[in-house]
Amino acid sequence: MKDKAFVDTNILVYLYSEDETEKQAYAYNAIEQYDCITSSQALNEFSNVCLKKLHMTEDVIGNAIDEIASALFYDCKYLLTEDLKDNQVIENNLTIINIFIQSR
Repeated sequence: MKDKAFVDTNILVYLYSEDETEKQAYAYNAIEQYDCITSSQALNEFSNVCLKKLHMTEDVIGNAIDEIASALFYDCKYLLTEDLKDNQVIENNLTIINIFIQSR
């Protein structure tokens, strides 16, 4: 059984970004490695970035969000993001993982 991990907005965006192919590959690997969940806030931010920066249509974004939402679970062991300090542990339970650090 895979460990659960919370996926931050930026990781979701890299899954769909064609400009950041190296980070896209790291994001895909992380999504396959963990049992991933996210929040409605992250999905709202994701849809905003996809509309404004990636110029995706609302239908494509809706389908992406439906796929992500279908994977929602609770009690994550990890939070995947590049915005917080790698390996930081929050409340002795949630470990921050920056999947873009080369040592992984």
